[in-house]
Amino acid sequence: MKYFLIILIVLTFIYGYKQINYEPITEKLERAAELRLERERVAANKREFDNRVQGVKKFLVHYNSPMADSAESFVSCAERHRINYKLLVAISGKESTFGRYQRGFNSFGWDIHRGRTFNSFSDAICTVAEGLSKSYDTSSIRKIAYRYAPDFENNTEKWIKDVEYFMSQL
Repeated sequence: MKYFLIILIVLTFIYGYKQINYEPITEKLERAAELRLERERVAANKREFDNRVQGVKKFLVHYNSPMADSAESFVSCAERHRINYKLLVAISGKESTFGRYQRGFNSFGWDIHRGRTFNSFSDAICTVAEGLSKSYDTSSIRKIAYRYAPDFENNTEKWIKDVEYFMSQL
């Protein structure tokens, strides 16, 4: 009887062991690895975002800009509307010396002929980001310039050079 129990236990172990389904365990391990990689990507994106915000803030502080505290808005609104954050900063530099010479938080000269004002710099930044993404070809500064700063109002070539300069400095 003793030998019978030992054989039964051994057979149960052998046949039971072979019948274990390892797929759920493998799937869980793969999912855990995917989640770890996703957390690392999110952390890297956050660090990159924070670095861009700090770069914009430092740049605006250098120019004594009242917009320095809106640095995060430049980066987040640009991301949301899929445009280059440096473009937004550079246009505000050209149009109002980074908000130092503006009226009603309109540091972009946006719809200025109609007396456009905003509630805050962040409001202006996000509105202009949205307007540029919807109504302008933002693939080049030149394509933006001929509509944003046409020759009959500005020296368009100088506007382009100044915006390019500020973008290169960021």
